[in-house]
Amino acid sequence: MKKILYVDADSNGHEHIQFLLSGYTILNAFSIQEAATILSQEYGVIIVLDLETLDSDKIEAVKRLKSKYPVPPMIVCLNTDDTEDIFELYLIGIDDLILKPFQKEVLVESIEHLFTKVQRFKKVMAELL
Repeated sequence: MKKILYVDADSNGHEHIQFLLSGYTILNAFSIQEAATILSQEYGVIIVLDLETLDSDKIEAVKRLKSKYPVPPMIVCLNTDDTEDIFELYLIGIDDLILKPFQKEVLVESIEHLFTKVQRFKKVMAELL
């Protein structure tokens, strides 16, 4: 089953994602620290990070997570019109950004695209090892 690590400080967000993405295994984290703990134990997950509810500096939080775990693809959900923040997030290494509010189809399309990349990566690594 395809695993998604959903990071959101708001429990309502977790309930909403469980409903939207019922065909996936959802791993829940309520902070960047909790996400890092899960990532240390899981392989082949897609990170979906809702930056709106994090208490810390949002850009710094993504930097910390990507510096420690650069491989898992990351989708950031954000409600902003600040193009500087958006550019900064892409420079840090996020794979996709979805502006809130979003449609389920947009999120699923992004997730599926990234799972295709993960599968291709796994295949290449298996051939090389």
